[in-house]
Amino acid sequence: IIKSFTYLAGIKSKDPAFAGDGLPVAPEGGGESDLSDLNVPRGLTGLFVFYFCLWLLRPFAAGTALARARRLALDYPTYRVEADKNVNFGKAGFRHLFFGQSMGGSLFLRLFFTINPGVFIFFGGALHALGLAAVLIVCLLAALAYYRALTSRYVSRESYEKYVAKMRRRNARLVQKGYMKEKAPGEFEYTPAWYSSSEYRSSSSSSSSSSSSSSSSGGGSSGGGGSSSSW
Repeated sequence: IIKSFTYLAGIKSKDPAFAGDGLPVAPEGGGESDLSDLNVPRGLTGLFVFYFCLWLLRPFAAGTALARARRLALDYPTYRVEADKNVNFGKAGFRHLFFGQSMGGSLFLRLFFTINPGVFIFFGGALHALGLAAVLIVCLLAALAYYRALTSRYVSRESYEKYVAKMRRRNARLVQKGYMKEKAPGEFEYTPAWYSSSEYRSSSSSSSSSSSSSSSSGGGSSGGGGSSSSW
């Protein structure tokens, strides 16, 4: 692939080395393979960071969220860990955390991402230090945002109450728009208008962390893309 693009660039720039039969002139000594320029440790560094985010970030953040939720329950009697869908998957075991459909994508999709863009990340980092820097920055920023979204609400009672208040405001806004209706005091369900709205389509295409929410201090549960909610 590298030689192909080098050849096309040489023809485009009318490089004398590509004159005649169109093949590049070999340097003295017969030349060396372009692969000799690869910085393999640098490429593997970028690949490791990408694979960590792809395979290990979810269970790591889930374990942290569950541990924080248990500490929160000790200081916040009305909060119940067992009613919180956001952390209940932390009890589901190793296989579900890594491969479960609802836990951040199907196994097939993760395997696909392991190869592509995995191969491009490796060669990009191995060929250019700037490529490695770009991979590290993007992966670390995405990982930090995901980790905070999953765990920050359990840091303290105050942070969890702020999260609950935010979700209540969201429910009230959706009710006002006709996207939700109150089927019982404090319990809501989505209307058909929600599933045909642009907000639902945008939420469905967002990260899996927005696809489920935790229970409120009143003991309900909410699904960002589900069928019912109570706060």
